[in-house]
Amino acid sequence: MGVAGMLLASLTWAPHTAARASALVDQRPTPAPATVLRAADAATAVAAAPIDTGEWGPVLDWGVMAKHMAMLSTGKVLVWSTGANARVWNPMTGTFTLTPATFGDLHCAGQSTLADGRVIVVGGENGSAHEGTNITSLFDPTTETWTRGSNMSELRWYATSTTLADGRVLASGGDSSAGVRTTGPELYDPPTDTWARLTGATRDQSVYPFMFVLPNGRTYMAGSKAATATIDVTGTGSWTDGPTAPWSTNGYSESAVMYQPGKILRAGGGDPAWARAAVVDMNPPSPAWREIAPMSFARRRMNLTILADGTVMAIGGTAAGDQESQAVLAGEIWNPATEAWTTVAAMTEARMYHSSAVMLADGRIVVGGGEAAGRLRAQVYSPPYLFKGTRPTITGSPGTTAYGTSFAISTPDAADISSVAVLRPSAATHALDMNQRYVPLAYTRSGNVLTVTAPASGGIAPPGDYMLIIKNTGGVPSVASWIRIGTSGSLQPGSVTGTVTDATTAAAIEGVAVSSSAGSTTTDAQGHYTIASAPAGDLQVTFQVAGYATETRQVLVPGGQIVTLDVAMAAPGGVSGRVTDATSGVALSGATVDYPGGVTTTNTSGDYAISGLPAGSHSLTFAATGYDARKQTVVVQANQVTTLDIALSPTATYVAGEVHDASTTAPLVGATVSIDTGQTTTTDAQGRYRVDLPPGSYTVTATAQGYSPSSGPVLISSGTHATLDFNLVSTAPTGSIGFRAASSANNATATSLVLPKPAGVVSGDVLLASVAARGSP
Repeated sequence: MGVAGMLLASLTWAPHTAARASALVDQRPTPAPATVLRAADAATAVAAAPIDTGEWGPVLDWGVMAKHMAMLSTGKVLVWSTGANARVWNPMTGTFTLTPATFGDLHCAGQSTLADGRVIVVGGENGSAHEGTNITSLFDPTTETWTRGSNMSELRWYATSTTLADGRVLASGGDSSAGVRTTGPELYDPPTDTWARLTGATRDQSVYPFMFVLPNGRTYMAGSKAATATIDVTGTGSWTDGPTAPWSTNGYSESAVMYQPGKILRAGGGDPAWARAAVVDMNPPSPAWREIAPMSFARRRMNLTILADGTVMAIGGTAAGDQESQAVLAGEIWNPATEAWTTVAAMTEARMYHSSAVMLADGRIVVGGGEAAGRLRAQVYSPPYLFKGTRPTITGSPGTTAYGTSFAISTPDAADISSVAVLRPSAATHALDMNQRYVPLAYTRSGNVLTVTAPASGGIAPPGDYMLIIKNTGGVPSVASWIRIGTSGSLQPGSVTGTVTDATTAAAIEGVAVSSSAGSTTTDAQGHYTIASAPAGDLQVTFQVAGYATETRQVLVPGGQIVTLDVAMAAPGGVSGRVTDATSGVALSGATVDYPGGVTTTNTSGDYAISGLPAGSHSLTFAATGYDARKQTVVVQANQVTTLDIALSPTATYVAGEVHDASTTAPLVGATVSIDTGQTTTTDAQGRYRVDLPPGSYTVTATAQGYSPSSGPVLISSGTHATLDFNLVSTAPTGSIGFRAASSANNATATSLVLPKPAGVVSGDVLLASVAARGSP
């Protein structure tokens, strides 16, 4: 048996080649013809073995437009475009079970999964676009039935649903009616079936905001705007500004995914689409967005889906508008370790706006829907890892585990296992998967048993069902087993207690203000304190009293348990210095200095001063308009001021862009781009160019053989760069075509005519023409 045969034999799910169409034939229209691979895709998606590019299965006639899909812990997929046509697809048999939701149109709603495995759907459409509903819909994967929950306070269309670290659900963003944004987020408590408005956290989040739970338990709005922020849902709620992203897009044209706890990828968007990609790691004290290598294809309204090996796949989308002729059929996979994109196999049909994609428990991806000819069809993709050899197997694992505990996985392949991870199941719509996250787990091995440490808190892995996956040294993942993380006991409140002392004398300090999101208290005469009813998960505790530096600690609170946190406080220290231009040495006024607990700016002499810092190591970030930001670690001594001078380098200024064929949108490789100053460069394999230039006004010209040149002006300001794309028009040669025309009816003399050769006609083409005789010449 070959590799592919061994692979398919090891699957517990039916392979895509055996998948059969839905039994709901009475609901299917006559299928439209499949779309044609774009020239730009065809040039890139060259013939290759499935071990390199993966493989798409046959097109499946579903009879339903998969605008929304949610992976269920039963191994099946919940699919719908409206509440009335909701149904469950079984990948093993290819059949559907109708499961209509009769109490509202769930079109353009938000969805995620609850701690008990149910799917929650928030909002929907009330008759027309932008008209939201306040309906809460709950789907039970075991009984495959819907129930209606309590109504939200707000109407929501194009809202995001986020299951939080404590099992509650945050509904945010969307529209209430045409032109009216819903700015008030609200919280759903599943056990009590109640909603609570966060009146202190109103904000225009746009539609389908990118919301991700961070390891510290807070939720981060990573886009689609450039201005990001973190929401604290305690009390009436509040926002804290986050790092600024490199760009802003309209909701649901761009895609984003949390590929590891606290680490987020944004890619695509715009119209015409762009290929840009950026990442942020929200775990350090001063996180910053960082633009990385772009995708090979410009995409908008695509899907980003986490695969079983922890990589991320970009699926579908278009280069412009919602035009099927501009659909991107080739897929590409992003490797978080190398931050590189690899082009993989092209699907058969366009999957664009109103498409969705989810990863199945066997490691394949199913994608369906989209406003194109194949809107009622779907297709399944087998990633390259399914062709790399025999899959490791899980022969035993628990059905549930609590946070921070250990559990065992039995596998005959233990000696060859390189990683263990859990993957939250997909819940995707409108270019955003609101549920998926990949969480690597620590483990040890002994014989055929892997002893695995469960995620430490709900911030790392919000409570609910996960796919448990082991991967071997060849990069091949197992078929997933299902495990529920965060039992009801592990979600009960705990408490934090401890003693605060003087770091020098070890004497107890009375009257220290101890504050956290769970409440505040003060230390007694013995320096003792207790924070009762602290939510399970990560908790930030701040200690403050006159004469000492403010101390902030992060502590993990196990559900239903008491955790001890002792703190030694010392006299504060400080940091001061000057910020200058690294090239000229000139002092920089108004530069920002970001430090733990605050931010300050330099004066007219470029000087800054920070006081009240605890003794120890601190990370400072220096930034100024037109300069590259710089991070620097400084060691602060108690009762001392440390001097730290920083020189910032001016940000590179340049013009960059892409050159494409105006008709096919294919990138033009080797096109010449020249500046009126005399500088030139050529485009790369993706049609991209860049020319470094000082600030100023320029004229940029793009030329390519067989195309008319095109020019455009650019203005480059200090510390910025300009983007200028070109769409060149073909100047296909016009020759002549000779043919003879004769009219025996009119006794005309046979004559040779010469006509211009149409663009695109080559030797050997046969043209048919008619000549109208006008009588005798």
